[in-house]
Amino acid sequence: MLERAGAVARSRKYPSETWAVLTRPVRDLVVLDQRRVPTPGVLAAWDLPEVHTRALTDWGVPNMPDDFLSPAALTDPAALAWDDLVELATLPVMDGRVGLDLSTGEVRYRRPSGYEGMVNSSVGQFLEVAWRWYWLIEVLDYENFDEFVDEDSELMFFDFLRCADPLSLEDERGTLWGNQLEDD
Repeated sequence: MLERAGAVARSRKYPSETWAVLTRPVRDLVVLDQRRVPTPGVLAAWDLPEVHTRALTDWGVPNMPDDFLSPAALTDPAALAWDDLVELATLPVMDGRVGLDLSTGEVRYRRPSGYEGMVNSSVGQFLEVAWRWYWLIEVLDYENFDEFVDEDSELMFFDFLRCADPLSLEDERGTLWGNQLEDD
């Protein structure tokens, strides 16, 4: 994945801070006191492939600044059941929730209005992108996004997504990561 992202990045000039965030191993981006890890009971109930279970236990769901993403409690499998998804996090900034479809492995978001969109093609991809976004919020100057947009960093993030998880940008109903950049 990083090879393809690196090839795209070499064809353009990008800010070094953005490049560092997008190429650093995810384990180096995890902030232990800013994550929530599912309990063993939740992981057993979900019965995910080992690679996704490992991502959840090693990285956890990040608690992002400015209430962008807040992890669900991840302690009671029954409490996390939510229609056809299981809840991973809430999106206070979008008045929505992020859920995992156990039948497909996709991670989606849904608003109370019923609007739904793609987040990532798997929970492992979701966690990787979420931890990178955790650090990119600062690089992209997210608090002042309307006044200042680091367009090179934004472009690099889209290139990264296209290489790392193409489905995260290809949902006609909208995507979480794409909407964060396009709506602001």
